[in-house]
Amino acid sequence: MRTAHGFGARFGILAAMVGLIGACGGEPEAEIGIEGDEEVVAQEEDALVGACDTKLGVPGISASVTQDGNPASQAVDGDLATRWSGLGKGANITADLGAQKPVCSVGVAWYQGDTRTNAFTVGLSSDGTNFTQAYSGTSLMNTSLQTYPVTPTNARYVRLTVNGNTVNDWASVNELQITGTTGFKHPGILSSKAQLDFVKAKVAAGAEPWTSLVKKAKAGKWGNLAYVATPVPEMKCGNGSSSLDQGCSAAMNDALAAYTQTLIGYYTGDKAYTANAIKILNAWSSTLDVLIFDKTKISTDPDQNNGPLVSAWLAESFPRSAEILRYTDSGWASADIQRFSDMMTGVFLPHIINGWTHANSNWVLSMANGVVNIGVFTNNKATFDKGLALWRTRVPQNMYLTKDGPLPIAPPEYNTTEKLINSWYGQTTFVDGINQETCRDFGHTQMGIASTVAAAETARLQGVNLYGEQETRIVAAMEFIAKYMNAKQTTVASWLCGGTLKLGDLPAWEIGYNHYAKRLGKAMPETATTVARTRAASLTHTNLQMAWEALTHGDVGNLPLP
Repeated sequence: MRTAHGFGARFGILAAMVGLIGACGGEPEAEIGIEGDEEVVAQEEDALVGACDTKLGVPGISASVTQDGNPASQAVDGDLATRWSGLGKGANITADLGAQKPVCSVGVAWYQGDTRTNAFTVGLSSDGTNFTQAYSGTSLMNTSLQTYPVTPTNARYVRLTVNGNTVNDWASVNELQITGTTGFKHPGILSSKAQLDFVKAKVAAGAEPWTSLVKKAKAGKWGNLAYVATPVPEMKCGNGSSSLDQGCSAAMNDALAAYTQTLIGYYTGDKAYTANAIKILNAWSSTLDVLIFDKTKISTDPDQNNGPLVSAWLAESFPRSAEILRYTDSGWASADIQRFSDMMTGVFLPHIINGWTHANSNWVLSMANGVVNIGVFTNNKATFDKGLALWRTRVPQNMYLTKDGPLPIAPPEYNTTEKLINSWYGQTTFVDGINQETCRDFGHTQMGIASTVAAAETARLQGVNLYGEQETRIVAAMEFIAKYMNAKQTTVASWLCGGTLKLGDLPAWEIGYNHYAKRLGKAMPETATTVARTRAASLTHTNLQMAWEALTHGDVGNLPLP
């Protein structure tokens, strides 16, 4: 397991973003000091969500020793009249679940269980070699299926080891049953299986806009099968006046390539793209050890400025492809999946899980989405809940509504009116939908909206209605920003941003528009115009956290939840 250290970062942002963002998103502004607490709350690595009520299939079964006529397969045949038997203390039977599953209990029906008790242990493993003891005890005196709870844990292999019984040294089991939690829904980061299959069918039928978008994805450098990742063991990045870029822009480009090729592979069925996406993720997880960052220097050293933001972007981007690859028929090896998980939780998560004080909203909302993604991918409810909490705190602070009062809701660090107004770039008049970074530029504002909506979409797939909790704010914000972009006016009334706006389209609209307008029927005329314009201009992706929204969510409507 990697150990994440403090780190600093520079990363050259996509030049095609209309020149709005500048190197590394221009983060942070000099007048807004960046401080943060990197202390990570204790992570329950295997804290899984859901009830322990799902019987798991056992496609593979083996035993250390068997008696003729009583093979291991008879322990999982659903027939209490058959059994597996093996002679000798320490005889064991191992169930292979086929992939890592959220195991929460093991059930055993013991042969002649009403006449003797058995001493046994239960071990769990992700690789079939290294087992962790999850339960130790003795059986009760009955022949019924006896259930032994274990701490909910992701495992592929479940081993029952029998250390004799009160009559002899035989291990004999009529039936072995493994139960898992209902857990997180997978695939469940941005796209469900239903959404993926909907687009796949559209592409197979040659329907638009999906068919053209897949062709565009294949034609670009990120969809090229010759694409090769360029990972580094130590990532360092700066910003502004610093030219330091040690792996940050490479990581963002590689994350986009992995996602692009994952989507192409799934939608077209061409496994070559799937294999290359896996190769990209494996290259990073087998190479990257640390993102160097010293939080004490973030306000003073240009080489330190963008560390937390790059962690957030990568936590948003990398898991999107990984989630699809892990939970579909991709062939991604379980050991490689575990190594990727370790990279996400060890290198990136510590820098974002507690958010960042004094940061602009696009930072914190990107962090919230990244934490949500890592929580879903690793089946870690504690992490998922931290991401939800960050989102629920920051969205009301970022998107203003009149009901908030004469001033926006202030984060604790902005404890005076002067500090709050300064954080809103001098804006003193507030109307429904204006965002904290509107007067900075519309690029960073859209980045915040993109992360807000992406987190809400993933939460929706997991049964949490963030969309509904802040529907009024999000719709107002999208309509407000879209209105000014549609007008293409950089000079406006003096009450708004001193009369000057910095405009520029980004592909950040499709997911939110599909939810509120297509699923719920909300009237969003300004957003509809923006969506049409960005589609016509073929704005499909950046090498930040916004990629292929029109392909994955454009016009998918209200498909069934997973």
